[in-house]
Amino acid sequence: MKTKSVIRSLPLIALASALLSQTAAAQQAVSYSFDDDFILDEIIVTAQKRSQNVQDVPVSVSVYSQQELEYSNVTNFSDLNRLTAGLSVVDIGNGLGSTVRLRGVGQEPFGLTLQPSVAIIIDGVAQPRLDTAFASFMDIERVEVLRGPQGTLWGRNAPAGAITIKTTDVDTESVEGSLEALLGTYRTERYVGTVNLPIVEDVLAARITGFLDQQDGFIEFNHSANQTNWSDRDGGRFKLRYEPTDNLVFDLSYEVANIDARPTRVRNSYGSNIIARAALAGTTLAPVDAFTNRSNIDQLSNFRSNTETTSLRSNWQIDDNYNLNLLSAYQEFKDKLTGEVDSSSIDLFNVTHANNFDHNFSHELQLTFDGEDLSYIVGAYYSEVHQRGPTLLNAGSDGLNINNASVLGFTDYGSGGGAADFFAALAALGTVPPTLSPATNELTGLLKFVLVPDINLENQYDTYVRALFGHFSYSLAEQWTVDAGLRYSSEKVSSRNMGTTTYSIPALFTTIPGGDAVDFNDSKTFDSVTGNAKFTFAMSDSVSLYAGIDYGYKAGGFNGAASPDISSNPVTREFDEETTLNYEFGWKSELMDKRLRANGAIFYQTYDDYQVQLPEATTGTNIISNADVISRGIESDIVYLATKALTLSATVSYIDAYYDDYQDAACTQPQIAAAAAQPFGNFAVCTQDLSDTRLNLSSRWNSNISALYQGKSLRVANTEANWFAFTEAVFRDDFVGDPSGNSETKTSSYTLLNAKIGLHNDAWEAEAWIKNIFDEEYFVSLEESSFADGTTGIQGDRRSAGVRFKLFFK
Repeated sequence: MKTKSVIRSLPLIALASALLSQTAAAQQAVSYSFDDDFILDEIIVTAQKRSQNVQDVPVSVSVYSQQELEYSNVTNFSDLNRLTAGLSVVDIGNGLGSTVRLRGVGQEPFGLTLQPSVAIIIDGVAQPRLDTAFASFMDIERVEVLRGPQGTLWGRNAPAGAITIKTTDVDTESVEGSLEALLGTYRTERYVGTVNLPIVEDVLAARITGFLDQQDGFIEFNHSANQTNWSDRDGGRFKLRYEPTDNLVFDLSYEVANIDARPTRVRNSYGSNIIARAALAGTTLAPVDAFTNRSNIDQLSNFRSNTETTSLRSNWQIDDNYNLNLLSAYQEFKDKLTGEVDSSSIDLFNVTHANNFDHNFSHELQLTFDGEDLSYIVGAYYSEVHQRGPTLLNAGSDGLNINNASVLGFTDYGSGGGAADFFAALAALGTVPPTLSPATNELTGLLKFVLVPDINLENQYDTYVRALFGHFSYSLAEQWTVDAGLRYSSEKVSSRNMGTTTYSIPALFTTIPGGDAVDFNDSKTFDSVTGNAKFTFAMSDSVSLYAGIDYGYKAGGFNGAASPDISSNPVTREFDEETTLNYEFGWKSELMDKRLRANGAIFYQTYDDYQVQLPEATTGTNIISNADVISRGIESDIVYLATKALTLSATVSYIDAYYDDYQDAACTQPQIAAAAAQPFGNFAVCTQDLSDTRLNLSSRWNSNISALYQGKSLRVANTEANWFAFTEAVFRDDFVGDPSGNSETKTSSYTLLNAKIGLHNDAWEAEAWIKNIFDEEYFVSLEESSFADGTTGIQGDRRSAGVRFKLFFK
């Protein structure tokens, strides 16, 4: 550990000690109990792949039941962003530009060659890409957010944490179901129907769920009358349970989900380069004001995706202690994106098509043992992930005008003599070694920063994973418990990439190459041993402390989806594996006769060769490089039954995530433009030192504070119903959005206030809700534009209101 890291940790340690001396941090409850005992209900989780009371699990975990999700109006995966302090979920409305972060660490949008840092697990099946988690969110029994490395049990893609989603199981005994409708502003409509049908009582039953979800956005398009961004989703799930004997269960599940969307990023500023390009095109850029709820793009984007997942699970209870589980899953994913990508009012650069075709399957075998003092799980895992991504990008009409004006005038980076000098300089660059001169330097600048290319990419990625794992929990003595585990993984990564870049010059009836064509076929195998060890000390029946260490890992890979000059460079072609070490001290407590549940953790986590994603200027895809990172902080949650009617909850986190060593980071766009303006500057590679700067999209302070009041019974239309009121305040501190550290992408902090009031009984629920009561204007993401400099961002939802109705039948 470096000295400066220890010194920087002292304020945090002091803060943690002060908070711990004042109060224990808390864990949100899955449900609230208002019976005569007046205590919080027990929470059962599967954070360690077996059912346990959350108070017995030495993991920083937050849990949300279906009821809690409904109180907070969580209707899709991205809404989880509001619930858990330290969790950041960004979605443009279609899952494509998604990013999920825990403790400040996560994956950038469009990082197709990079594994996620936060694993998404749905009914035990790891999602190979983040996009699929955003496709549907229906009939959810429980969501668990596990902070810190979870690679021992949950495998790859979990160095920062994991989010496990458990859908409702089939009931072989009861006929039951529900119908739900949610209506609101911005054409918000959500319909969900569920039915559980025993076919042979106690032996065979089915559960069927379907949903339709649609919403208009609030961003209007200047160039298309009465058009806004929007997102439509639909899908369904069929689950079949077969119990031939009392100790053998088979669960078959098939799920399909579709997204049809018109996404948009809002232009927040223009850079000098795009202003110069607009002048060459003979057009004027529309003024920028991000919060006018208008977009200046001239070409609308369209996105469609389809996800189909089939899984089969068998559970054999061998005896009172042993269980054998086998889970197999197959998933297909397809998407298609077309339209503008530069978020400007000039027709600069468009996606003719960008498609992804994935098919993935996995198998996992688990043997669990639950004894009086010893519990363990051992298992084996195998998976294959196959991704195909053909992409074609073309210069728009203004882009072609820019190419004509640049070549004929040859005036952007110095003096020139038009087309003749242009081709003379092009010929000089074609010599070996290249002939360097002011003219060839100017030409390099034109090719890099001014001319608008046509790009054709064909990318294929294949990943094969084999793993063996084991984890045990053993009671050393009456008050001491040890938890430890190991996982061996072998991961083969293969990458086949083909690409060409050309520049069309219509005025000269010619096309020039933008560099050597790419045709690479790479493969590498990464082996790792990860694990964890934690000790828990039970101070009493209601308070326990735990401390331990987690070691995580993420395989390296290849920068395949990039322009030819990036892919051809050995320095940028490949990126290294990432390792992480997490030191954690936590506490679990149930105080005041189990009316107050208080859990929390202090952590210090280091990342060696952290995989940093930076957008490559030509194609907009991400290039991965490596840096050293430290993430440290404190997580604190409370749920308190103040009275039988009133429940108060709070979740707060302080996270300091920063680059500990990143001396060769890519420059910001203004820095690149300044370097390019220098004599021979177009040949230079611009780098900067980002050591000791905060990770992008990482807010230091995050919180969610809520209150639920359960009122007395009322008589409504000849029936009895209980009324309730719920409100929550969500705070997120400021953050820098772009991984380059560009100060122009720094956002302001914001606070959102949401509320709901309603009636419910065993037969129905009726609610009225409002989100973002004070119509706060804020960005959830802000970054440099990949295709045309300046900044673009994703705005958070504006004020909306509506109603929700739900009917139950048995």
